Amino acid sequence: MLDVDRTHEEALALPDPRDALRLCANLQRRQFEQMYDVIDIYQEAARTDPDIAEDLRTIAANRERAFRRQVESVAADLAPGVGVEHGVAVYLTLVLPEVYRTLVVERGWTDDDYERWLADALITQLLRRPGGGGRDAR
Repeated sequence: MLDVDRTHEEALALPDPRDALRLCANLQRRQFEQMYDVIDIYQEAARTDPDIAEDLRTIAANRERAFRRQVESVAADLAPGVGVEHGVAVYLTLVLPEVYRTLVVERGWTDDDYERWLADALITQLLRRPGGGGRDAR
């Protein structure tokens, strides 16, 4: 059973922002691994059922709040040119169910592949490089 809130709190408590984002990627992987089919059905049902659509909006708002807290917690380590709003937008995009579906369901990636890619993408897109360089230093 997933304890999403506890895992987010654990990530917030980690001193290394890279470790925190890796833990978040692991959580996202486990959520999709255990619940992707339900998420997919729920998204489809929301197209025609206003109550389910409202539930999805509430879930999305809660997810964004959790992701925002994570990005704010690493704000001092964000890459040059990446502010909190930009970071939240990137985070939200990388963890879309459609991205998981494309990579794992359609392209045959393993859940381990997805988790590794997501962690690397979050770290690369959000954080400055070790040693002080940012994304612009590539």
